[in-house]
Amino acid sequence: MKRKDKDRFFAYIKDIDLNEYVGYVNYHYNKNDNRYECGIVIESIHRGKGYAKEGLKLLIDKAKSDGITALYDNFEKDRPNIKIFEDLGFKIIEETKWNKFGKEVDGIIVMKEL
Repeated sequence: MKRKDKDRFFAYIKDIDLNEYVGYVNYHYNKNDNRYECGIVIESIHRGKGYAKEGLKLLIDKAKSDGITALYDNFEKDRPNIKIFEDLGFKIIEETKWNKFGKEVDGIIVMKEL
């Protein structure tokens, strides 16, 4: 499949044994921050089974093969997914705060050089 936009990538994560989609990974260029941001979403019933880590590994490989030199993500500081990112070489580069549903939350920005 040919990509229509070189600054974006999206792929579903499918468990072939279950013949079921369990989540997705993506990256896109954020022109406001001048960086590529990545994301991963696993449906709640499939969490804790290793899909996120494997999906993120494949996304890192894809971004690297596409010539991207670094990936970033941001999320709430107390989210357990930080371990997955750290295990794959992401480093916390900034602690921040933002508004979520009218409440201020503590967040982090992580980055991995590729």
